[in-house]
Amino acid sequence: MKPKSMLDTHIGIYLMKHQPPEARARFDACFVGAVVISAMTLAELEFGIAC
Repeated sequence: MKPKSMLDTHIGIYLMKHQPPEARARFDACFVGAVVISAMTLAELEFGIAC
């Protein structure tokens, strides 16, 4: 499946915190492979939160 959406850091944080619930529900409704994140977003989520 070709990706349809790319998540940014803010949305990643919302999903990790489960807030707002609507963001999580919308993400859960997506098909596997339809949503991707960039390497930069991944690094920000992994290392930015730890700081």
